[in-house]
Amino acid sequence: MVKQLKHIICTNLSRIRAARRYSQREVAAVLSIKQPSYRNMEVGITYISAIHLALLADFYRIPIQDFYQSEMELDAGISSSKEQTERLKEQLQNSKVLLGVYEKRIEELEAKVRRKDTKIESLLARSTL
Repeated sequence: MVKQLKHIICTNLSRIRAARRYSQREVAAVLSIKQPSYRNMEVGITYISAIHLALLADFYRIPIQDFYQSEMELDAGISSSKEQTERLKEQLQNSKVLLGVYEKRIEELEAKVRRKDTKIESLLARSTL
């Protein structure tokens, strides 16, 4: 039972991500983990935590129980333009979330570079004395 449930969750993680056209790296960024760690969750090497499932359900805007369904129809023919519009809005919102994650990381890295530059200048100043 546990192995079957783990297989269902792992399969759905991969299917949902692929259906939404996100890379493992992008989804890993949403979870604040590295891509290999997320890949291990998708292939069943490691278990995904309830917190990560909740974050992904929120990110994909789906009920969390969708990860536990054995027969998911992920892209069951979006027929109306209203559904297509809603999907595009969702993708836009998710892209904004990813953009925010990347911008935050850029700020962190720029701050780190500034600290290193300051340290280098300090060391250079000492060495010229």
